[in-house]
Amino acid sequence: MTYAFDPELAAALAVMPSIDLTDLPTARTMLSEAIAALHTPDTTGVQVRDELVPGPDGDVRLRVYTPDRPIAPASVYSVHGGGFIVGDLDGDHARNLVMARELGVVVVSVDYRLAPEHPYPAPLEDCYAGLVWTAFTDTPLWNRSNAIISWDAYLGPGRRGTPDVPMYAAPARATDLTGLPPAYVSAMQFDPLRDEDIAYAQALLLAGVPVELHVFPGTFHGSALVEQAWVSRRESAEAITVLRRALDL
Repeated sequence: MTYAFDPELAAALAVMPSIDLTDLPTARTMLSEAIAALHTPDTTGVQVRDELVPGPDGDVRLRVYTPDRPIAPASVYSVHGGGFIVGDLDGDHARNLVMARELGVVVVSVDYRLAPEHPYPAPLEDCYAGLVWTAFTDTPLWNRSNAIISWDAYLGPGRRGTPDVPMYAAPARATDLTGLPPAYVSAMQFDPLRDEDIAYAQALLLAGVPVELHVFPGTFHGSALVEQAWVSRRESAEAITVLRRALDL
């Protein structure tokens, strides 16, 4: 069948490899060799590092691209193509460098496991584990890395995330919150603890505990230190109002 390809793309088809996916080991090797044969990517203005993060069945490797001149506190999460059976971090390496440099944001690429050696849901779970690591990672004052250090110091090394952490150490693990006193939960939009705050407030509601929840937009962990900001003044005033009513003052 004849396809109306772009003329420049059509001219390049002759030198593109034909990959037989019925022989996956050979296909993977051919794809890697074809990518390696391309021009050396330009790494100017971007710092690249690999990270091992906790996954469902061991560590998941991520490649993090950090621009020398970040423009915004945002990120792009890159999942390489290949139908979950071929491909690796090197396939999108050049493109991720360009995105990090041109957009001025962090780019994170995930090296998920491939099928059929690791069928569904393994590749998806690896991608999700990398996404969880990426979210709120570089937030101001408090971030995921700091939280990990904090939990390990508080619980002891190796206990974080294990079933033997008691609910008194991590209240989110409590299954019955009935009888607790009324609560006011103040959460910051870009705080790594935000979702835990919201989940705890919801659990209190389900247990019949009176609770008031407020998520302040545009804020981060400790942003109340910027006292002159309107949202900080609003946050402080609301806390005073809630406490005054609770104390019947």
